[in-house]
Amino acid sequence: GVVRRVSVPAFTETLRVELERRCSGLALSAEGLLVAVSDAQEVWLLDADKLTLKRKFEVPAVRTVTSAPGLTLAVAGGAQTLYLLDLKGGIPYQPWAADLVKSRATDVAYIDPHAHCMPPNFPRAWAFPETIKILQSPAQLTVLHEWNASYRQIFTDGRKLPDDMTPTWNGYSVAHWEGNTLVVESAGYRDDSWLDTNGNFFSSADHVTERITRPNFGSLNIDVTIDDPKVFTHPWTVNLHMKPLLDTEMIDFMCQENNKDMEHMVR
Repeated sequence: GVVRRVSVPAFTETLRVELERRCSGLALSAEGLLVAVSDAQEVWLLDADKLTLKRKFEVPAVRTVTSAPGLTLAVAGGAQTLYLLDLKGGIPYQPWAADLVKSRATDVAYIDPHAHCMPPNFPRAWAFPETIKILQSPAQLTVLHEWNASYRQIFTDGRKLPDDMTPTWNGYSVAHWEGNTLVVESAGYRDDSWLDTNGNFFSSADHVTERITRPNFGSLNIDVTIDDPKVFTHPWTVNLHMKPLLDTEMIDFMCQENNKDMEHMVR
């Protein structure tokens, strides 16, 4: 959870001026959601104060980054689990799925795919401490994730989700605008995709909807809806709220580089 900072004075000063000028509740248009300041670098951080948790946790401060044209979304590392605790009533598992999660309780440190350097899925990746950068073009959004230099494609060229998709970690994503809200629809996930470090999961039948809005220049909200009739009794939604953070850049992060953990993972 260490914030790494670099000196980007020109970008930083531009962004400071824009934040002061625009953070008064001005809603941006659809065109301005992802490309708001053409010559500035925007960095976002989870606003942990807006998580209404059942228990009190300390959320470590972590960062993310973007460079124009683009948008950065990020949340703190501890939120890998915390963002699900914000769900009123808990996760609506079917009985068999709830039993599976309980059975993993003592082994999550060994069997979590993330512990073996496997990539996360979205929405789990939003809650990772590594930086995320979103680049916008007319046909797609390209999501760069600092974790293992990975990427995600979100197509905005009008296509629909394919009928037959090869299961992948990130699924297959398409998006469209509803007013000032970018609606991202994803499916085609691998089976037993973990949502956090506690072993919560969804299946290959899952359909994820991410609704991204920017109520003002200094805020970014992502509402994530999980709809998996194989695992859950009904769809459920969690809300992520971002706030800006300055002077941060993406760096290389390779999970297996100098990894000393694997040899010690003995039950």
